[in-house]
Amino acid sequence: MNHLCSLILAGLVLAATSPFAQAQPQGPLNPVTANNFTRAESDAYFASIVKLAGAPGKFFHRLQNSLM
Repeated sequence: MNHLCSLILAGLVLAATSPFAQAQPQGPLNPVTANNFTRAESDAYFASIVKLAGAPGKFFHRLQNSLM
């Protein structure tokens, strides 16, 4: 039973990290307007975090010590 669970878990991990499961740009780029600014800003912020973390869904944080 443990072996079966291990195989299922390995399959799910491989499926989630495959290049086909990663988000791809959809169509041509759209100009940013007042109507789509929130979406464009969210996409840009998410893309920068993914670039720093290395992949979507990967644990990443930017904890910095504060001066006292």
